[in-house]
Amino acid sequence: MWSIGGFDSCVHISEEASNASTAVPFAIVGAIACAGILGFLCVIVIVACMGTDIAYHLASPYGQPMASIYALRLGKSGTLAIWSIMFAIQFGMGQSITLSCSRQMWAFSRDNALPMSRFLKRVTKKAVPVYSVWAAILVSLSLGKFPPWYRRSDGRITRSN
Repeated sequence: MWSIGGFDSCVHISEEASNASTAVPFAIVGAIACAGILGFLCVIVIVACMGTDIAYHLASPYGQPMASIYALRLGKSGTLAIWSIMFAIQFGMGQSITLSCSRQMWAFSRDNALPMSRFLKRVTKKAVPVYSVWAAILVSLSLGKFPPWYRRSDGRITRSN
């Protein structure tokens, strides 16, 4: 998700790009190639650092195999520093995805192609589609908090492992 999640941003800004028919496809291919190469290098480094005891990482007291791998090589302070950086990166990635989602919702609403388009296409005096942004956030939160595929037959919400 992190290494391939941003390639579509080139498409979302294609209306504003000069020479879009050439620049946008080049940017998409370049973004995917860079992300794929960097993602593959990250996997190689993680595998090289994890050691041979996979069962230890799966049953680690941290509750997260990646944290166990980082703790093995970086210690507690290094692991906390890396997780803090990863938290910031993940937050930024969430902001990027929220931006593209709300932009698409606004564009579809502008053409009356979504339910409640009358509200979603409204913009503020500074041309900010606030209703589309909040709709994207609320839909994401509701799907993340109560996904229907995690409901058990007795109605309780559970996570599948």
